[in-house]
Amino acid sequence: MLIHRLFLKPWKADPNIRFASGFEAAALGREGLVMYKRIITAFILVPLMIIITGCASPTEPQETAMGGAASPDEEVLPTSTIAEPTNTPTPTDVPAPTPSPLPSATSPPSTPMLSSLGADLLCRFGPGEEYAQSGTFLMDDTAPVMGRDEDQAWFVVEHPRMPGRYCWLAADDTRVDGDIKAIPVSPPPENIVIGVSARLEPPVIKLSNCSFPVTFDAFFTIEVSGPVSVTYRKVSNEGTSGWKTKSFSTGGAKSFSEIFEVDSPGTYFYRVEVSSPNVIQGETSGQVMCP
Repeated sequence: MLIHRLFLKPWKADPNIRFASGFEAAALGREGLVMYKRIITAFILVPLMIIITGCASPTEPQETAMGGAASPDEEVLPTSTIAEPTNTPTPTDVPAPTPSPLPSATSPPSTPMLSSLGADLLCRFGPGEEYAQSGTFLMDDTAPVMGRDEDQAWFVVEHPRMPGRYCWLAADDTRVDGDIKAIPVSPPPENIVIGVSARLEPPVIKLSNCSFPVTFDAFFTIEVSGPVSVTYRKVSNEGTSGWKTKSFSTGGAKSFSEIFEVDSPGTYFYRVEVSSPNVIQGETSGQVMCP
């Protein structure tokens, strides 16, 4: 009704005319009806043309990857963000470490090891029972094999509880883990005197009437490592004996005795000196007491 008032001049109503919109045309004349249709058409077409024109207008040019504007006919692809280069070093191919070969369960040790077959053993100074005992190799002991004889019947080891002392063990009583043929041949050691001891009996003599001479029983022992000849002499307050030689067919100890005579009260020493095959000595002392 507002449109009628603003844009139409009065016209005669025609009661026979009716709009499809339901408005009564009684108050409108023919001329007014035509004008009314034009206005309605304009109100409908103008927004429609604006909409159509907006949809048909070309899109704004888009920047291409090279910086230029894309033409309307070109398909504009979505641009991707290019990351700035960093200083992260490119990893190089590092070869995988070669694993060290594991020792075989049956591979022999580099140095053959010796152990007892199940009993305590006599460890000797040389390769044979004629050599003196140098110590005891216990059933739970193990030791590296340092050498062997030519027949592989004896092995030399460093004593497990006496560092620096070497002794020999019979192959029949031992087990060797390793290559026996790789063990060097060791020559038998030179036999030596390994101990000298002496004593006087009784160690103290007490006289009631100071009657001299009196005597001590002198005992001395010489121990050798194996078959050897020993040269020795006896030295005391009463003088020095000449050199004597005693042959030993096996290793071990031998004891000797003699009478040691003195002619006055006092303290006396008694010493046995060995000069061959090596220098060694043993000494003791005794006392004579007179009121």
